[in-house]
Amino acid sequence: MKKITIRLSDLDFNRFNKLYEQSTDKSKNDFMSTLIDTYIRKEGILMDNVFKPVTSQRQEFDYASYQKDLKREHQNYINEMLLNISETGDVKQLVRNMVALPKLSIDNLLALTKQRPDLTIRELKSFSDWNKEGVNIKKDEKSLSMMKYEGEYKRQSGEMAKSYAVKKVFDISQTTKDFKPTVNVMDNIEIRDAIVRMLSPVKVEAVSTPEANTAFMYEKEEKILIATNPKATSYEIIKELLIITFTVKLPVSEERAVEEVPQQQLAIHMILEGYGFRDNFPVGVQKYLKGKEPDVIKDWLNESKKLSNDFIKGVDLCHEANIKGKEILKDYEKTNMERHANKAIQENKQNMILEHEIER
Repeated sequence: MKKITIRLSDLDFNRFNKLYEQSTDKSKNDFMSTLIDTYIRKEGILMDNVFKPVTSQRQEFDYASYQKDLKREHQNYINEMLLNISETGDVKQLVRNMVALPKLSIDNLLALTKQRPDLTIRELKSFSDWNKEGVNIKKDEKSLSMMKYEGEYKRQSGEMAKSYAVKKVFDISQTTKDFKPTVNVMDNIEIRDAIVRMLSPVKVEAVSTPEANTAFMYEKEEKILIATNPKATSYEIIKELLIITFTVKLPVSEERAVEEVPQQQLAIHMILEGYGFRDNFPVGVQKYLKGKEPDVIKDWLNESKKLSNDFIKGVDLCHEANIKGKEILKDYEKTNMERHANKAIQENKQNMILEHEIER
């Protein structure tokens, strides 16, 4: 086996990284081997601090054509994933990725899940970005393709348009870096209180019913939330509150129940998983999706994702309102105490003056 040592300057090393990211499906080692083989066959010479193709390889890189091929491949991943869902109804791994990366577009989530159905995506960065952190890509790991927004550009017509390009990335699980789960900003009690606020105006009452099957009951007419099971876990409490809130705020009509009931069930599942609870996957989801047209599946999943994301944003806003409410109450109590203290001081002064006058 021939052993070759290559020393590159920082500039050339960055160029190597860029060329590697433009490779379609090679691991880092395979890419390097191919590169070296090319140089040997093409009478190229590897020299210290030199990373240049031989003359016969110096052709202008057609970036537009390259991107066109990558975008076609990216769309194929999406189409194949949607066809798989239509055939099986199975979206469990896709939903795990939707929970882990809620801000990612549904197209990217579909494409990434198709490329690595065995992987729950957590954190995506390019080869060079991982390299800047001193993080290495594991041996034989292949890059993943995803679409990224690159900014706006002006068309020949003068109209502004958005530019997207397919980029090569690696998930943190493909690197030597350990994944550290993010900790919820809110604890379970704060999540509960924020969801109760979303139901406002609502009264909260407690009725001890240990044999109750649910953590809460909701009296719609009187808008009363009744806690029925004092032994209910945080998971049971929050799940029941989610179901009640969706029922009250987003009532489902009979005409749309077949579509919207499993959609809300999936959104609730994603919210619970996002808050760190282990929730059983809703069985109605697979039944609904199986046999549906790809466009219907994609729109339905995107709406489920939006429902989950919007609800979590609402919980965050209600939590902020709860904090502000407590601060206002605290300020009021402080001001009230100060007012009473000042009043007591003034009364004490008046009493001292009266006592002094009486003594005279």
